[in-house]
Amino acid sequence: MSDPQSAGAAGPSGREGPAIAIEALVASNGLFEGIRQPSLGVRLLVRDPRAIPAARVQAAFGKYAASGGDTIVEQTVATVIAVLRHLRFPIFADPLVRELADNRWDVRLPAMQGLQGRLAELTTTVVAILAALGDGQHVPEETRRKLKDNIALLQTRAPVGKVAPLLLDAAQAAGIPWQRITKQILQLGNGRRLRWFMSSVSDVTPHIAAELTGKKLLTTQLLRKQMLPAPEGARARNEDHAIELAERIGFPVVVKPNDRNRGEGVFARLEDAEAVRDAYAAARGFSENVLVEEHIAGIDHRLHVFNGSVYRARIRTPGGVAGDGRLTVGELLEALNADPERGQQGSMARLIRIETDGEAERMLAAQSLSWRSVPSEGQFVALRSIANVSTGGVTTELPLERIHPDNIAMAERAVGLFGLDIAAVDFICPDIGRSWMDVGGGICEINAGPQFGEDAAEKLLASLFPDKGRIPVGLVLGDESGPDWLARLRTQLVERGVSAGIVADGEVWLGGSVIARLPPNSGFEGAMLLLRERRVEQLIVKLDSSFLTHGVPCEGIDWLAVDRTEMDDEGMALTSLVAPFVDSLLVNDGLGNPVGKAAPARKVAPGQWVDIVLAMGGGAPDKP
Repeated sequence: MSDPQSAGAAGPSGREGPAIAIEALVASNGLFEGIRQPSLGVRLLVRDPRAIPAARVQAAFGKYAASGGDTIVEQTVATVIAVLRHLRFPIFADPLVRELADNRWDVRLPAMQGLQGRLAELTTTVVAILAALGDGQHVPEETRRKLKDNIALLQTRAPVGKVAPLLLDAAQAAGIPWQRITKQILQLGNGRRLRWFMSSVSDVTPHIAAELTGKKLLTTQLLRKQMLPAPEGARARNEDHAIELAERIGFPVVVKPNDRNRGEGVFARLEDAEAVRDAYAAARGFSENVLVEEHIAGIDHRLHVFNGSVYRARIRTPGGVAGDGRLTVGELLEALNADPERGQQGSMARLIRIETDGEAERMLAAQSLSWRSVPSEGQFVALRSIANVSTGGVTTELPLERIHPDNIAMAERAVGLFGLDIAAVDFICPDIGRSWMDVGGGICEINAGPQFGEDAAEKLLASLFPDKGRIPVGLVLGDESGPDWLARLRTQLVERGVSAGIVADGEVWLGGSVIARLPPNSGFEGAMLLLRERRVEQLIVKLDSSFLTHGVPCEGIDWLAVDRTEMDDEGMALTSLVAPFVDSLLVNDGLGNPVGKAAPARKVAPGQWVDIVLAMGGGAPDKP
């Protein structure tokens, strides 16, 4: 990705060649001033910067078409960003666009680690389409297909689920550093303060607990052993056995897969044998293990628990429509599904469409209604038997003070039984303001990786990362005070019990040992390696040219030590790159202020480097 790509343009005059072309593409995994997330650098050669008529752009890109834009460069950038936003990639910075001399433009596009290759392919295709439009040509069908392929491939790398974007949004807003480890795993924080998340499952979520709560029958059996409210149920061997279990338990019953989530294959409030038979056949489409369970009457609640305490509660309402005294049920449903925020089941939409399927028909019949019925104003018509948002349900906030203390204690005890750090308890009861021991109710599920609302991530991260997940970080430029001062600093840190990560001269140190050797000019890669090491309590990195390509490895650089008596062009470029991220500047005595900061730099004599750096946070850190 760092190799320049030929654009096929004629040269600086711009009088020949396509209207726009790519001259070079460079992937950067670090941060730059103004775009503090990984990015893709693009050098464009533009023959004619005038914007292409909006109608032609709309015809070429459809829903990804840029709205507005005074130049073809802005249209390129807006189109690429539109694709990324549509696929729900995190975009935390505006793209940077800068016009250079000789008809060249520099663009920097926000991205995620590991995404830049796919993003480069997309950008190349977008430029090819705009070049054809700018030259008044038809876009070749092969290029149109390539755009679809680019978007499809990007989709396979997009964040999974609804929780990951919420975590990233909250982390970025709080100034918590983040990396993507794999498609599904995010790292928040650095070094000894890092945490991993896969959706809302964290790196300290017990594996046994996650396995147990993923098996609904085991979960209810354990809850019942501890005298916690849970429905009676059993696994059905076949349809006839399912009916036998339902008759033994007593109608109505619930039929559901033992090992699925998101409400998949769950059928509640089944009143007769025929309904059980149909539900069993449908549930078998999701799992070989199907349960028949006691139906719990009441209102569905979700109680969110974090580190042993309920911190949030929601009322969950099954998918349905509210009457207005004029429209039929069918017309009300059509209006409901017209909401642009509702998408198909399985999509990432905030709300889910409710289909006119067999379950909806059964629910209508149970209420003595049809699609042509006109419900009275305010009458709620349920079209789903369960309240999952993933099946069309909606949730509303429930103030914790309206919940009886016994019910809060019950949820906390249930989660504590499994040792989960983040969980949600789905609890059904007739009145949550009264004790479950008085009015009944039951836990129908414990979620070890629950979806949560937009404010939940912020609350969790504020508790998990009171220090923003950062470790002390220092950068060094040059070693004219003697190449051994970093070695002496490392020795002092080891003696003080500090597990410091140090990258210098092709070696990566952790504490008193070398853990890796690097090719020349790979300091940035060494820094990122150490930021992923849980034993690193602070990081010190010697700058080299790799930082000019990738940027700064993280936010919050505590100090920059410029140990040079003269500054060459590379040194000036490096100090200018990192200066916006640096809190304290230390410079070699006699050098002056190499970055032109308003506050004067602190001058350090050759023999003082180790003592000064140690005084700036080199002691033994507080342990987490």
